[in-house]
Amino acid sequence: MSSIKFSTRSSRKLLGRTIQSIRIGLAARITRWIRKADKLDYESASGDAHLWDVWHGDQPFSWYVEHLDYRLSHRNQDLGNITIARYLASMFKMPNGFENWAYLSQVMHGEGMKVAAESYRCNYPRTRGVLYWQLNDNWPTISGSSMDYFGRWKALQYMVRHFFNPVLVCGRVEGARVKIWGVNDLLQEVPGTLEWALARFDGTEIKRGAQDVLLPTNGSTLLAELDLAHVVGENPEHTTYRDTNYANRARYYLTYRLVQGECVLSSNISFFAPFKYLALEQPQLRCQVAKENDCLVVTIAAERFAAFVELGLANDYARFSDNYFHLLPGKLKKIQIVECSLVEEEVSRRFYVKSLFHSFAEDVSLPAKCC
Repeated sequence: MSSIKFSTRSSRKLLGRTIQSIRIGLAARITRWIRKADKLDYESASGDAHLWDVWHGDQPFSWYVEHLDYRLSHRNQDLGNITIARYLASMFKMPNGFENWAYLSQVMHGEGMKVAAESYRCNYPRTRGVLYWQLNDNWPTISGSSMDYFGRWKALQYMVRHFFNPVLVCGRVEGARVKIWGVNDLLQEVPGTLEWALARFDGTEIKRGAQDVLLPTNGSTLLAELDLAHVVGENPEHTTYRDTNYANRARYYLTYRLVQGECVLSSNISFFAPFKYLALEQPQLRCQVAKENDCLVVTIAAERFAAFVELGLANDYARFSDNYFHLLPGKLKKIQIVECSLVEEEVSRRFYVKSLFHSFAEDVSLPAKCC
């Protein structure tokens, strides 16, 4: 088969003339939504735009939060190990081995998409419709897909189910202030209660609050704005070589959720420092695998906050009802094993659980086994 090379000129001819003439012939009354080329005047442009500043341009994920005036089509691009390593070094402490390097690359992938999707969903109606690239692969490769060629779920696929939930609560941290947004894609109003709690990574809860809220139909709403400077603020007399000091704020996190009675509609967690500076402590994860109603269920708990908890099987694959989640101190979480080819005894033998803390701590035996 001969190879076909598409130049910029031929691409424009295909999109601007050939496809346009076909559209007019088939459905002349349908208006075409034009995709604007890169680096145009986004403020005045109609249609959407492909933005490549993150990944291609090495911009941090916070770039998505700071550039909300754009109409865009976002995709991820496979740029190789150098780009992955660069982003890992900017976000996390150096991992203690190749397996944890791969684990962090998965977490980074999901977190980047989460920041983008939540930012643009909160930006409704300026930004309408948020999709990510890409779902799967048509051959085995290292890529930005959320499922690999064999249909196995990566971290992003688990995370997508939360940050693309039709009803979403998410936060935007600005120094020591947190703006909590509610997004409702449903065609009816959603009443509920916003509950939040400020805590330290050592397990100490500092403050909590709750308020009744109403999420309008098909829109986003600023639900609350919390000023926590009296707790997480930094001493201005303490300076470091960085522009921002995280000595105090790195010890805290804010958890919040939307509830209707006993039903949790959406939950989320915000941090006041980059992941590499968080004062995480050994979470002391405990887990058990047992059969409940003919299904294998993992029951997991932690004495202290555990970030990005990963469940897995050594040298094998299983799909879980949830994965790569944050686990609060003292809270039991039950995870169903949805897909697995192994028998119960073999699952228990190969099962492991770890968190962000385990990816860099050198005095921790990995993987942690079930009790």
